[in-house]
Amino acid sequence: MSKFLNRATLDSFQHPGSEKLYVLRDDLKFQVGPSNIGCVITVPSGRVTNLASVPRTPLLSFLYREIVYLGGDYIDDGVLHDYMCDEQFEGIEQPLSGFTRFEADSMFRISLASMGCPWRQRVSAYLAIRIYAIASRLFRKRKVRQ
Repeated sequence: MSKFLNRATLDSFQHPGSEKLYVLRDDLKFQVGPSNIGCVITVPSGRVTNLASVPRTPLLSFLYREIVYLGGDYIDDGVLHDYMCDEQFEGIEQPLSGFTRFEADSMFRISLASMGCPWRQRVSAYLAIRIYAIASRLFRKRKVRQ
């Protein structure tokens, strides 16, 4: 069974001209699959995250709001997702994880399930991030062609 091997320990800081960001104090480890045959994804200490990027469109905000309002129970999932998505912030250089966006979104859903997140909230959050990923990819391609 997939599970976090430890909890995220974070320090917050105000990024110049931006929102509040957080830096991971210790490695965060997520075991995928059973302990005897699973692999471990390690988010390295020093990784910067914003915990959860809330989509700005009404539909996506509606889908995503349930996971955002859960009072921080799923912070580890947000840190893992930001790492796997290679989330970048202006002026902060971070190494790439090597995962695809689809893998990151799928692992987000798996990690939410491993933390006991209710099915409806898990599906809502997953749909929001998948729709956002697809829409931003289409927009980026259209922008490049012009």
